[in-house]
Amino acid sequence: MLYGLQYEENTILPMLEKQLAEKKKEIDNIVTAIQKGVASDTLLARLNELERQKKAFEEQLIKEKATSPLFTKEQFKMALYNFRKIDTTTKDGKAKLIDTFIDRIYLYDDHLKIIYNINGKDEDISLEELESSNLKQCGQP
Repeated sequence: MLYGLQYEENTILPMLEKQLAEKKKEIDNIVTAIQKGVASDTLLARLNELERQKKAFEEQLIKEKATSPLFTKEQFKMALYNFRKIDTTTKDGKAKLIDTFIDRIYLYDDHLKIIYNINGKDEDISLEELESSNLKQCGQP
């Protein structure tokens, strides 16, 4: 489920892969025409343009993969297996779990800001929301 979800959240990557595949197919069609002896200046110019576009899509794809890496099913399995080994009854275990998902927490007079490790997403939570929470207090704040 997690493996499939990463493709749903990142709509840019599948689009780039599709466009790259289309450019490769167009290039193959022109190369086939040239091999059959149908070569013209227009056809060669189009081939050069398609090669340039293909290179641009490949560069965009590399950049997108660097900013939003895709994980294999085995990597997800390993991560989930490692989470199962965390002892959440200890302070270190709780800290490790929190550090996995949260990058920073800023506390202000009237709210706190949580910045997650996932694409730098953040969330503002007012003190009223915290005080109205139905979660039981587990220890000293």
